[in-house]
Amino acid sequence: VDAEAILALHPSVVIGIPAQERLTAPLRRIGLDVVLLADDSYASIFDNIAAIGVLTDRRPAAEGTIAHLRRVTATLQARTKRYAYRPTVFVVLGSEPIWTAGARSYISTLITLAGGTNAASDLPSAYGQYGAEALLARQPDLLVADSAIHFRAVLDREPWRSLRAVKLHHVYNVNPDLI
Repeated sequence: VDAEAILALHPSVVIGIPAQERLTAPLRRIGLDVVLLADDSYASIFDNIAAIGVLTDRRPAAEGTIAHLRRVTATLQARTKRYAYRPTVFVVLGSEPIWTAGARSYISTLITLAGGTNAASDLPSAYGQYGAEALLARQPDLLVADSAIHFRAVLDREPWRSLRAVKLHHVYNVNPDLI
């Protein structure tokens, strides 16, 4: 974190996530107001929009955004409830070691809302390392990878090459901003 560059912007508040607490310490030392918002769960998405609305004195806009997102989500849920097939999805956030989104992550909730099942639902934390043996046993139907990790470069290595999803080319690289 370039504290001087941030200070030059004259922010009234700096918003981050708990994982950035150590990185934002210099900002606090120079007197900036730093607010860290939890970002792991699906509910935190809405909580954070509301909190940012309060912090920026834009509460009505935040409430409107939350209402819009809830309507879009309800529409999606109504459509996906009819799906008979619920593919298992493994989200690759890191390939060596394997990192993924667990049961408590907002990503897991989004997979469910979209009509799928998180293949790493046995990971009790929001995010964490995942064992190659467990991944091979799960044999997810598709892999969604953060494009920033250059996942395609490791598909010829174990455990990836032994996954049915890789053999069937059910591998999707996604912009990390969308994840």
